[in-house]
Amino acid sequence: MAQLTIFNRFSQMITFALTGEIPTAPLTNRLIIAENQHYTLPRNVTSIRVLSGKAWVSHLGKDTILERDDIMEIDPSRDIAIVTSLAYKPVELELM
Repeated sequence: MAQLTIFNRFSQMITFALTGEIPTAPLTNRLIIAENQHYTLPRNVTSIRVLSGKAWVSHLGKDTILERDDIMEIDPSRDIAIVTSLAYKPVELELM
């Protein structure tokens, strides 16, 4: 039997289709942060993408505002990252 290895974020979906095994982790992680709330990202998150709303991200001593479809790389080995919703609306994120 040949082994297929694909290095991208859809590899679990392809593995599931080929083997019929249930993936052990979710294919994507989505997070909604309510208005005026904040969230500390787990250490295993290496990037975030804003799906809707606006986010204020504090990481490595810098504050960054992200809007829809913006992606930010996170260095999990350095410091924690805190995400806050902006504009009195929830923000929806994809955690990668």
